[in-house]
Amino acid sequence: MNNNYIYMIQEFLGKIMNKDWLKYKVESIEALEEESVNNLKRDDPNRPYVHVPFGFMNSHWLELKESMEEGNELWFFTSDPGTWGTAMQRREGYVVLRNGEPTNCILTKCS
Repeated sequence: MNNNYIYMIQEFLGKIMNKDWLKYKVESIEALEEESVNNLKRDDPNRPYVHVPFGFMNSHWLELKESMEEGNELWFFTSDPGTWGTAMQRREGYVVLRNGEPTNCILTKCS
């Protein structure tokens, strides 16, 4: 991947999430996927997508997983609750860090 493209991705991700929002490193992708499915079954059991991780966002989740390389880390992030009163400022999701820099993410909440 060329360096200009990498820079554009990192600049875009910087607008979606702030590195100060990182909360915890995901230790087990399998456990995260199982938790996601269980939450979907509990919260919305009649939807057709409840049996796949991240439900209707499953294709995005699969792309995120496929983008990971050895040594990458997956982190959960959430925006600062002090900003939630402003439009489009509540953001939560998962981000792939490569050498400490964001390379890909999936937003699970945005309001």
